[in-house]
Amino acid sequence: SPKLGSNGSGYELVRPLGHRLIPPFPALTRIRVASPFLKHLKGVKIEGVASLVPHGRDRSRGERTLHESESAAAGEILFTETGLSGPPILDLSRRAGERAQRGEGTLVLLDLCPEIAASDLKALLRERCGGREDVSAELALVGFLNKRLIAPVLKVAGIPDPTRAAASLGEPGMLAIAAVLKSWRFEVTGTDS
Repeated sequence: SPKLGSNGSGYELVRPLGHRLIPPFPALTRIRVASPFLKHLKGVKIEGVASLVPHGRDRSRGERTLHESESAAAGEILFTETGLSGPPILDLSRRAGERAQRGEGTLVLLDLCPEIAASDLKALLRERCGGREDVSAELALVGFLNKRLIAPVLKVAGIPDPTRAAASLGEPGMLAIAAVLKSWRFEVTGTDS
């Protein structure tokens, strides 16, 4: 770590002594993810659960995360301009960094409503949106979600127009929103150094 006064020469001192060296990489750091919404969400904090899954797999399909004991963490998650941070993300960053170093695809799944069961969340969304022709989908979620999260969540759920009437979402729209709230996917591109 050059910032701490090291230039890496210590590795060359121990190698002739027969020590096997494992290439170092940052741990307890932010996880960089790919998302078009990061600049808009920078600074938003949520209480949630973050999980790591191999790319192309997720829990909603009944598949296991990497290692159940290491791959999920709960607490305050912070959106940054380049990815995700906060205590749960720091807990997962070592595992994400290892996988990125090996070139293995990984997703971070965010549960934005961990205190609400999936079935209860669907019922809550039906209550907030159903039969509300006079209220937009965006306004129906105000007070339930951070305002800056609403438009991105709707877009990821396949609802590009947040001003659309909440009642017009129908059952498929509400199920899509619930799916994003319980398992929002972000592709890991690496970790901060």
